[in-house]
Amino acid sequence: MATSRISSNSPDAIDVASVMEAFETINKVNIVLIGRVAVVSGSHCLRFLVEAHSKETEIGEAPSLASVNAYLGYGGHKTMEGAIMWALYQLDWQLAEAELRKASKTA
Repeated sequence: MATSRISSNSPDAIDVASVMEAFETINKVNIVLIGRVAVVSGSHCLRFLVEAHSKETEIGEAPSLASVNAYLGYGGHKTMEGAIMWALYQLDWQLAEAELRKASKTA
């Protein structure tokens, strides 16, 4: 999941949209991004909940396949785009881990 252009050191909205679209296609999921204000250690920040749902069911009919919280304004994320890209990597890891668990149960 690399950014499409080398014009800056960080991803922009176009990069994030392209990566999200590719992620959904490759993993056969729909991604839901929910943002809200949160208070962490006494400071206000933005909390993004990023979830992957199976394309085979309507969102809400089944639990998400993976979910990640990313905080902007607390910790290492300086931009929304960076926080979302980080969350996509975490979702990818969770989905891969679930596939490995399934494969080890059938072996």
